[in-house]
Amino acid sequence: MSEHEIEVPAEHIEHAKHAAHDAAKGDLLSRDVAVAVAIMAIIAATISSLQETESAHALGLKNESVLLQSRASDQWSFFQAKSIKKNSYLVAAEQAKAAGRDDQDFTAKAQRYAAEESEVQTKAKELEEESHGKWELSTHHTHRQHILTLAETLLHVGIAISSLALFTKRRLALNGALLLSAGGIAVAVAAFLM
Repeated sequence: MSEHEIEVPAEHIEHAKHAAHDAAKGDLLSRDVAVAVAIMAIIAATISSLQETESAHALGLKNESVLLQSRASDQWSFFQAKSIKKNSYLVAAEQAKAAGRDDQDFTAKAQRYAAEESEVQTKAKELEEESHGKWELSTHHTHRQHILTLAETLLHVGIAISSLALFTKRRLALNGALLLSAGGIAVAVAAFLM
């Protein structure tokens, strides 16, 4: 038997130690990736829920705004009708006065419509202001929803990159995924600070 053919038990023990160390290292990485992905998925689901809530708020406020604007338009139509009636009674009062007849009845009705016209105009303006306020608030919620979409996307990309750590057996991919996820969390928090 030659020297090369003789097996040295110490070499096998050394190879076994390296293999066990590499396996343990791989097991730790697998565990870390699994825990990280689970946490990122929970946070992504939470952000997704917040995003849907913002979307619902935005949609509800837009609907309210449109309804208020419709009511304001109805008030403006009512205002125009009152104005036409007021002007018709003013013309009738002038014609009655020019014809030498009593114009008080026409004048009284014109004054009543003028007072009603002012009330209707005030109500129409109030409805328009309220509609505008709801629309602005809706725009704020829509903007927040868009920011949360970005935050959620960063977390999803982080989850995808985490799987690369398993394939490449490198912690660098996991660290990058965690960094992206931290960015996603920061973006989500910023959405509510704006």
